Amino acid sequence: MQPAVYGTDGMVVSGHPLATAAGWSVLTEGGSAADAVVAAAAVLTVALPQAVSIGGDGVALVYDAAQGRVHALNATGYAPEASSLETLSRQDLLVGPRSATVPGLVAGWGTLHERFGRLPWRRLLEPSVRAAARGVPTSRAFASTLVEYRAQLEAEPSLSALFLPGGAPAPEGAIIRQEALAATLDEITLKGAGAYYSGRIAQALAAVIRHRGGLLTEQDLATFKPEWVEPIATRFRGHTVHAVPPNSYGILLLLQLKVLEELGAEFEAAPLGSAERLKHLIGAAKAAFQASQHRIADPRFSAVPTSELLNRPLVPDAAPKTATDRGGTAVVSVIDRHGNGVTLVQSVFTLFGSFVHDPATGILLNNRMRGFSTDPHSPNVLAGGKRPAHTLSPAMILKDGRIRFLLGTPGGPGQTITLAQVISNRLVHEMPITQAIGEPRWSLDLDGNILVEHGIDRPALGALGIDTTLAASTSPFFGSAEAIEVLANGVFCGAADFRREALVLGA
Repeated sequence: MQPAVYGTDGMVVSGHPLATAAGWSVLTEGGSAADAVVAAAAVLTVALPQAVSIGGDGVALVYDAAQGRVHALNATGYAPEASSLETLSRQDLLVGPRSATVPGLVAGWGTLHERFGRLPWRRLLEPSVRAAARGVPTSRAFASTLVEYRAQLEAEPSLSALFLPGGAPAPEGAIIRQEALAATLDEITLKGAGAYYSGRIAQALAAVIRHRGGLLTEQDLATFKPEWVEPIATRFRGHTVHAVPPNSYGILLLLQLKVLEELGAEFEAAPLGSAERLKHLIGAAKAAFQASQHRIADPRFSAVPTSELLNRPLVPDAAPKTATDRGGTAVVSVIDRHGNGVTLVQSVFTLFGSFVHDPATGILLNNRMRGFSTDPHSPNVLAGGKRPAHTLSPAMILKDGRIRFLLGTPGGPGQTITLAQVISNRLVHEMPITQAIGEPRWSLDLDGNILVEHGIDRPALGALGIDTTLAASTSPFFGSAEAIEVLANGVFCGAADFRREALVLGA
């Protein structure tokens, strides 16, 4: 794991070194935290093409130091207006041209910059244009992903041309250039975020979707707007933990922490690394998922009883059995010298999203329609113009009205499970933030089975009736937590997870 980084003039942590460097460069030029987040986030869409794309979505938490207030931005897209249970099957929602919602990410960047930016928009996207045009070396992790998804990539000619040069997966160190994407990013750089939602880019996206039998139209793109929403929060160990409200899964994190807080001394007394402590964490996750997972929906269509859920007593249960998807997600967190902070989580949902790639624009589209239910009685049932339930779940923690932590992680629904472990490690066991992130974790696989890393006592868990499977730390289900902590004296302390390619820079 990268050692903790300390600084007072600002700090950036993201899921790729090139993105972190882009964000840090913006900070050193006097940019705001929002400016740096946009710059880093744009590079992530180039450097981690399996996980994030300008064809995806994002959600963010923003701390305004002058106001001492947290804001939440929902830049997740709607289902095409023509969507309905009559026109789409469950299989349509999983992958392919009918699985994409309106991509909200670029509009989200523009909204962040409009409200909290300082530097010119054009400056922010220049690093991403260069990265796409000049190319980014293939990491070992990405190279292994290309091998794993070779068959699916071969079925999409433009993706095959990019990532399977000569018919074979690009090896570690191979330079991947995305010239069409560079041209699209350059157009957005020159014309602003709105250029994505009208004109050449929107026409090209709508055309490729229409040609392949999808429902997304130019009108769907033209009418999309991100939304500033009020964050939700709960108390934990003398701190206030903020999350993005539904349609985000953020409430699952708050409910897990609520259970652990109610356990009090019983949880605190369980030794670190013990089976008893892990049983409490697993039980808290099951209680949270059972109480609210199937109630998470777009509140514009179905009221979500957020306050009721956060105030209802929850009892820890046995091991969860909740199916999850292997997510394609990346995170960037920034704090500037004035103490303003932003955490943005962005994603195409499962790895490579819909597997629909537009060769004219270089855009890979998401498969967020997968997040809908096809049960007509579900609050999260599919409907045109509706946002699906969304796994993206950043966290921001305050104490006495001042920012203490910015946190995020990839990992699908496992995001909240990872963050609950990191937060409890730091605030209950008072570990340094690097150790809190590095400690062995548990998570869930695609079938809801419990995965554990090396260092967790599996026989002891078995004696408690909890069956587990050992998995490598590189498994996507364990996520890759990234954090910035503000120490009591105002110094920033950043930590990047060893499980992926994350990097933190500060001074």
